[in-house]
Amino acid sequence: MDQQQLAASLENDLQRYMQLRQELKEDIKEHLDELQIHTIELAQTSKRFIAHFDIFKTLSDQSAAQIGNNIEHSAQTMANTAVEGFSGLVDTKVNNAIDRLNESVWHATNELQQVSRDKIRRNLTIAGLMCLVCLSVGFSAGYFFTPR
Repeated sequence: MDQQQLAASLENDLQRYMQLRQELKEDIKEHLDELQIHTIELAQTSKRFIAHFDIFKTLSDQSAAQIGNNIEHSAQTMANTAVEGFSGLVDTKVNNAIDRLNESVWHATNELQQVSRDKIRRNLTIAGLMCLVCLSVGFSAGYFFTPR
């Protein structure tokens, strides 16, 4: 009986081994199928990621160009605003300086005209006095040298 039991036990063990082997094959096949599905999903996800990466790179390049343009436009606007603000200040200061110069020229012109009038008046006065001196000398000489 020992051999029969041993043979039966061996046969049971062999059947159990075969059954376990079959179950392992089925589990491996099932897991391989799941692994293939996940591998395909991973490949598709990788493709989508690469496609999105290209889109993100394009968007990044466009954003960089757009930011550069925006900065350039903002700088231009800021420069124009500064120029407009400074031009008003410069115009005011220049107009003030021109007004002071015009006033100075007006005063200088008035002084020159006054000096010219004074010179003309002095020359006319001297000429008038010379005429009076000449007349008085002429009358005096005529009075003294006329025969009586």
